Amino acid sequence: MRRGCAIASSGGAALAALAFLLHSTTSAQGITSAQTTQTLIESRTDTSAPSQRVVVEVFATSDTMITGAGDGLYAVQVFRVDAIRMLELELGRGLPPNEADAMPVVRARMKAMGASFAQRAQQGGAAVMGAQSYGLRSYPAMVFAGKAVVYGQSDVPTAARIFEAGRAQPLTRTRVNPTKLEAMGVRKAQP
Repeated sequence: MRRGCAIASSGGAALAALAFLLHSTTSAQGITSAQTTQTLIESRTDTSAPSQRVVVEVFATSDTMITGAGDGLYAVQVFRVDAIRMLELELGRGLPPNEADAMPVVRARMKAMGASFAQRAQQGGAAVMGAQSYGLRSYPAMVFAGKAVVYGQSDVPTAARIFEAGRAQPLTRTRVNPTKLEAMGVRKAQP
């Protein structure tokens, strides 16, 4: 997901104001890369279920329907990799053309969203950060136990059969670029 593309394609100073407010609000509300990383680590450990449950992290776009996630055999967590872009589109819909007029409108919309704004922004950041840290190439992608990935499946049981047959691809971890995280509104935790 490329945040700059959504802003540039919509044009104008109004969406520049939106990007600024999104970044400053998520930073002010304490959404940090350390918290996002902790969310991802916790998602790989299913302590509430029997030990045989495999943790499956599903990375998909908002328009992909994920099926078979609730069958109880797997601890499934779905990450929407376009969540921040969708939030930007929602906040930026019908903004006035200039930044000075757009900023109060965006602030009012963010305030109306309340706590859900910060939650959605954090979930979107976790999705992008997780996908980048795994080095995922395409979506949907299902990561099994943080070790292997199945691409192109939106049905959890089908992807699980591929994984269990040993046909999943091993993950190649990558380092998450801190500049990209800051562009998303995720900042480093202060010591």
